[in-house]
Amino acid sequence: MDMPRTVEAIRAMTEKWPQGAAKWVEDRANGPAVIASLQHAITGLIAVNPEGGKIARAAAVSPQIEAGNVYLPHPAIALWVEGLMEECTSFPNAAHDDQVDALTQALNRMQGLSSAIYTVAESEITVEPFEIPRHWPRAYGMDIRWNETAALWGALDPASDILYLYSEHFQGQAQPAVHAQGILSRGSWIPGVIDLVATGRSESDRWRLLRIYQDVGLDLSVAENSEQSGIYEVLQRMSSGRLKAFRMLTHFFQEYRLYRRDTQGQVVKQNDLLMTCLRCLCVSGRDRLCTEPAPEKPDRDEEEENWFRSFNPPCTQGAWMR
Repeated sequence: MDMPRTVEAIRAMTEKWPQGAAKWVEDRANGPAVIASLQHAITGLIAVNPEGGKIARAAAVSPQIEAGNVYLPHPAIALWVEGLMEECTSFPNAAHDDQVDALTQALNRMQGLSSAIYTVAESEITVEPFEIPRHWPRAYGMDIRWNETAALWGALDPASDILYLYSEHFQGQAQPAVHAQGILSRGSWIPGVIDLVATGRSESDRWRLLRIYQDVGLDLSVAENSEQSGIYEVLQRMSSGRLKAFRMLTHFFQEYRLYRRDTQGQVVKQNDLLMTCLRCLCVSGRDRLCTEPAPEKPDRDEEEENWFRSFNPPCTQGAWMR
């Protein structure tokens, strides 16, 4: 298909199967252009770079198929099934293998989702950006590693108790003053909480790091060391619809898709800075949420001051008694 036909095919498939939350698009050929064209109209479009070759990916999912864990609708109600089965049984020697490739990529991805920590579909927490009302309290979570620094801002809707993630800071190696400038630009009045345990530093280094960032202007306090309770709190909010994230938080959603446990059940610690920020925000940040201060009234100019004094002469000591 050319680009316009591909876009229309994805639109048609999305309308036919609205319960399909994730749509994996190969990040090659016209894939990036397709995503760019549809990302504001269709939710859940995810660019993927398949690992290994087509034969290797097929071999990886063969046990699922052989064990009878993959179901297809009856050909009487789905005419495409016979063509798919013929392509699968003759792979890799058939003239075409696109359906096999799509099938194996989907099965491999879904198998990986079984280890995902947050099982709520990305589309269920994604919202379009909007202007945060002034009276909504805000805070941010922060995490620092040896080569990257991240922060994630949240605003709480008091009426619905929905926490909206609306901004992110994600930057590589830089001086604390550089990171502080980027964080303060979102509002110097917004308080933050930082996870010092995840840094992997000694206790003395952690407190020195905290003081460094406090000295460059950040209003930071230490977050609770509560990984499991933090994950539970986040998942509870997501499952009940009380946590939403603005669509343009690119780094946040990249980490969200990869945030999972290893085969021993341990949380994978690579590329999880913003996930740590999220836990800090949901557990410790709620006690630091505050609203934006009212702007100070400007001083009266000289002419206005003279006019005011003409109607309000200064009072001398004891004059009110006469």
